[in-house]
Amino acid sequence: MLSFSYSENAICKCREHLTETKTFSTEIETFLVHYLLVLICSEFESRVLEITLERVKKTGDSQVFSFVGNIIQRKFRRLRTGEMSELLKQFDSELSDKFDKIVNNSPEQVSFNNIVNNRHDFAHGNKSIEMSFNDLESDFKKAKKIFEIYSSVLGIAS
Repeated sequence: MLSFSYSENAICKCREHLTETKTFSTEIETFLVHYLLVLICSEFESRVLEITLERVKKTGDSQVFSFVGNIIQRKFRRLRTGEMSELLKQFDSELSDKFDKIVNNSPEQVSFNNIVNNRHDFAHGNKSIEMSFNDLESDFKKAKKIFEIYSSVLGIAS
């Protein structure tokens, strides 16, 4: 199982704070959700890069490894499952098809894209995100499965 320890720890600390201060359904909860959206998406993007580079490492070519890492960092922003599928298609369309068959219209895809889309909206000026802490925590738990699927499709043990 892939680790998202930084995000998981932050979610745990935020839950503790909201519970101890009785600040669920307040502006404090909203601020913490905004923070967590950015943090989680950052970790999601890092994890896609790590998994993909682990697969590229199998080629044994350090120049290809460097090239692919640079391309991913430049090209793939606002990483939703559709962009992950496009990245897999760069390896082989069969990988993309396999990923899409498992992921499309799944609860995990909805949760993953919900997190990414809300982070994008917040980062671009929409401060009235309608996502509670509990919604975010639930979506995060489901969304992590996308990385197990992505790893598996690439032939990397998660």
